Order: sequence, then C-alpha cells, then structure tokens
Amino acid sequence: MSELYFYRTHRGADVDLFWQWACKNWAVEFKYMDAPKITKSMRVVLEDLELEPLWIVYPGKQRYALDKKITVLPLKEITVREFLK
Repeated sequence: MSELYFYRTHRGADVDLFWQWACKNWAVEFKYMDAPKITKSMRVVLEDLELEPLWIVYPGKQRYALDKKITVLPLKEITVREFLK
C-alpha cells in the first residue's frame, strides 16, 4: 500500500483517508452516527478523485450500500483485507 492522506478541496469537501493502490484511488470516511447518508462533500470527492470506492466506516452493526460506489461498513468488520479487495 502507498502513503495515506487526508484530502480537502478548496471548496471544503474532504475525505478522512485517501490512498492510491493498483492504479486506482481509494478513500474512507469515518462517521460517528447510526445511519450515515451521502453528503455533498462525498459526491464532490468521488468525482474529483475519481474514486474506485468510498467506504464509510461507522459504529453500527450492518453493512449496506448507499450508492454504486459508496458502502457503509461497521467498524467491527474492518480489516486491511477489506480495503484491498
């Protein structure tokens, strides 16, 4: 894996963790809420960085898709393998 970054645009959109691997851009957003939702910031970052996926990690119990490229993952399920699929 390459280096990890925090990413923020001049317009204020950001993502908590960004990296490049296998010639693709990957990102993780961490949320402390029961049911994360897609935000304008997430849409901007998806487009600006041409992300492969955007994962949202939260303290809940269920994994679910918010969009074709956005998946919500419970913190307890996170492993390095999850991000290298």
